[in-house]
Amino acid sequence: MESVTTFTGALRDALDQARDQALDQLTAAWQLHVARVEEQLRSGWEENISRLLEERFAELSERFSGEVETAVQERLRGEVERLRGQDRRETARRLSEHLNTGARRIRQAGKQEEWSGALVDAAAGLSRRAAVFTVQGEALRLERSSFDAPPVEIPFGRAPALAEAVRSREPVVAAATPGEISPELVDAGGPECGPRVFLFPIFGAGKTVALLYAEGSADVVNVDALELLSSLASAVWEARAQAATAATLAATAGGAQKATSPEPAGASSAANGLVAIQAAVEPVRPSWSDLPANEQDLHLKAQRFARVQVAEIRLFKSSAVKQGRADRTLYTLLREDVDRNRQVYAQQHLRACPSMVDYLHLELVRTLANDNPELLGVDYPGPLV
Repeated sequence: MESVTTFTGALRDALDQARDQALDQLTAAWQLHVARVEEQLRSGWEENISRLLEERFAELSERFSGEVETAVQERLRGEVERLRGQDRRETARRLSEHLNTGARRIRQAGKQEEWSGALVDAAAGLSRRAAVFTVQGEALRLERSSFDAPPVEIPFGRAPALAEAVRSREPVVAAATPGEISPELVDAGGPECGPRVFLFPIFGAGKTVALLYAEGSADVVNVDALELLSSLASAVWEARAQAATAATLAATAGGAQKATSPEPAGASSAANGLVAIQAAVEPVRPSWSDLPANEQDLHLKAQRFARVQVAEIRLFKSSAVKQGRADRTLYTLLREDVDRNRQVYAQQHLRACPSMVDYLHLELVRTLANDNPELLGVDYPGPLV
């Protein structure tokens, strides 16, 4: 019996470790996806949205071509032929204009209420009714809706469908019933609520921060466009979070310079000398709002580079990452990848901007080492600046 218990415990530990490793890889893969979507967002929607739609239609056609019955294949073939004509061009043009307008408003939103309003307006054109919820601990708060709904805060335990979308970080389709989306939300939606709801998670800082909520039947709700819209909203949220982090770092650096003012009477000359040396070698970094637009763009590009490179390490070197975290030897095991990225970062980003921050180091600590610098190991050389 003891041997069976020991074996069961070992098996459970192995399964837990495999699950944690898989979750880490999935998180890294999603981070790569967000980075690529963000790059598309910043590169200009007017030039890229039509191409993105064409690729999306091609993906759908390929996905279903070998999986449906003969009758459905014939119908799909006829639909594709029809879309190749004037109707397809007109539909794509209108959808492109709608998404382009929504994306521009989301990107230019200065406050959270402006961001949620732009997102709801864009989603309402792709469904019967739409809303945005933000995650507040173990509850969801209704921020904005396209219908007349009172303020409502819904605990996860009363809305299993919404909680599942937050937990799984995947789109969820559910019936618009009290048992699925909570009695509070059904009451807020009124008699027109339903018949189905489509939930799309929005990410920021590696976690679900909001939900895009859409109502309607399957033939009314444009699921693909809404999923793309939620990805764009995630990219904007992530970019704003990174910008806020950069501003905080810059402000902290500025505060450190103020702290180097002369010590009060009685302080040691050695301490005063150290302060003087620090003031001489550590330049004062301007705040984010003081940076010119071209330097802000360089900072955002550097942040994207850091996120993508570290996510690729987590995704493709997951075994080494797991062992390095356990043994506190991440840098030793991943030295080749880390040193290569440090060299590229120094050449392409640090030298390009005098106010640049070592975002690669911050990302290594935050996501590779789980906010514990000691996991990188004693031989890790530290930040580049």
